[in-house]
Amino acid sequence: MSKILVKALIGIENFLIKIIVLCLFNRRNGSRVQRILIFLTGGIGDFIVKIPAIKKIRDMFPDSTILLLYTDSSNSKISKMYPDNPEWFDFVDHLVNDKIFVKGYKILKYDNIRRIRNIIKVFNPQIIFILDPLGAGFINKFKKLIYLWLIGVRGKIFGLKIAFDFSIKSLRYIYFRLGLIKNIVWGPLGAVYEIKNFFYNNNSIEYSINIDVEKVRDEIKNIQDENIVAIFPGGKFPIKLWSLEKYADLIKKIKQKYNLNIYLIGGESDKYGCSTIENLVPSLIKHNFCGKLNLMETAYIIKKSKLFIGNDSGITHLSVALNIPTIVIENAQNFPGFWWSSDFGNVYIIRKTVDCQYCHSYPICPTGTFECIKKIEVNEVWDIVDKVLEKLFPIS
Repeated sequence: MSKILVKALIGIENFLIKIIVLCLFNRRNGSRVQRILIFLTGGIGDFIVKIPAIKKIRDMFPDSTILLLYTDSSNSKISKMYPDNPEWFDFVDHLVNDKIFVKGYKILKYDNIRRIRNIIKVFNPQIIFILDPLGAGFINKFKKLIYLWLIGVRGKIFGLKIAFDFSIKSLRYIYFRLGLIKNIVWGPLGAVYEIKNFFYNNNSIEYSINIDVEKVRDEIKNIQDENIVAIFPGGKFPIKLWSLEKYADLIKKIKQKYNLNIYLIGGESDKYGCSTIENLVPSLIKHNFCGKLNLMETAYIIKKSKLFIGNDSGITHLSVALNIPTIVIENAQNFPGFWWSSDFGNVYIIRKTVDCQYCHSYPICPTGTFECIKKIEVNEVWDIVDKVLEKLFPIS
């Protein structure tokens, strides 16, 4: 019965979206696609998991002009946490021709609507890709359609198909039991695969990250260390933060057996955590770069590393995208495989099963215990770290 209910609900939502599109947008895109608009929202992690879709769009349309329209979050509190001009969007400079950024909480301001409408009028995109996360439902799609209509978009839109509606909390576990919950990367990729006129014979997930070395200072470029383990102990939300003391104990084990160069990385807000670890094991940290690097420099350091260890965060997604062996210390808020999947090569996920798992109470812990992250012990992480490092640095 639940399967029939879910299918019926998804069918109704998709039908309503089709009606709205028929009323507000043109369906023809012409014989040759020359101008493409990509519209997406989200922070650094949300953005990075959409890069494979952006790459596929560029591969499909190598000669087209691509304009990227992006915003951080419609949630005012979250939007204000992000910078005014996020650096992470520069990671796709080689895949798009131009970019427009609007702060999420300002996106419906009259001046912004008018400014972007004038740009869209000149650009006149023939097709539009909405790159939504997997599980984006009717309300999410409806809001984006109205916004695109307000800024003058009238072309053919891809990325409107609803796989399931994650915003309906009472149905989330049913989706999981029915096998609808897949890795979030397949949401934006689904928009690309809606194009039936093109046959794309490569269904693998391919990242393509542009590291602009002009934004990397010489002192960072000149680092000669080779055997680097990059550790990111930070993040914006306490429920995702593994114990700083446990990170320090893990570093002791790494140094004792392998004597590698430990680099701490993170943003301005992560400085306290990194300094605490450095004070706990002062002689074991080669560099504490927390709050000292821009995002391109952080990417540069990660790319030089042999191993990355970090909390569930955008920086950890960046490590995966750079194809560095990555160990993710993840809480149990989300369904397994939704944000992180070991199917993607060099990704190793450590998470625990707890009674209150799958709460989806981001960004808070509803019980106040933080049990799902606190329950992960040092030895559990060390066992994975040791196996990965043994392959990289075999000890005879």
